[in-house]
Amino acid sequence: MEKTAEYTQCYEASKLRTAVLEKQLKQAEAEYAAMQAKREELMRRSQKMESHAASRSCSSSNAFPGLETGSALRGFQRIEDMIKHKEAQFELEQSMKAEAAAAREALVLEQLTRLRSNAKQG
Repeated sequence: MEKTAEYTQCYEASKLRTAVLEKQLKQAEAEYAAMQAKREELMRRSQKMESHAASRSCSSSNAFPGLETGSALRGFQRIEDMIKHKEAQFELEQSMKAEAAAAREALVLEQLTRLRSNAKQG
């Protein structure tokens, strides 16, 4: 009788440990899936920035060495920061190009107006 109670007690304790471990496993699987999704997003963004860099004829290094290794959580943050920096640089370049184009257009319009007024006077 004493052995039965002891076995029942061990069984109940094992059930509790199993439930806790299953919960931790599900949590770890969810975190892993989130890290995989983050990795895929960062790779897409990195490839997009590299293609923009290549189209501008700039030499760029190949993605981010060590992406597959090391501490994933810290690495993702560092990589995301570098990608954000590249994106900001790209946006700044695009903005500067647009401003330069607008300035050139204004200059051409000014010259055209001057030529027209000279043509009317002459």
